[in-house]
Amino acid sequence: MTHDDVIEMAKKSGFWINDDGSFSGGDDSHGLLVFAGLIAAFEAQECADLCLELAPGEDGRLCADAILERYK
Repeated sequence: MTHDDVIEMAKKSGFWINDDGSFSGGDDSHGLLVFAGLIAAFEAQECADLCLELAPGEDGRLCADAILERYK
């Protein structure tokens, strides 16, 4: 995950970036929960992709599916 990925997910969650690079916004916990969900989903997809890369075939697909199922 790149810095730009994190910034984009933060913006989608209702946060914005101040001139000093700090995050602002998200006056309630909803924005934080959305942000956490986006980060978790991104990481789950990265792990699933790794399963498919390291174990092509049925075993890799089963592993990837099990990971992604946790984040539906």
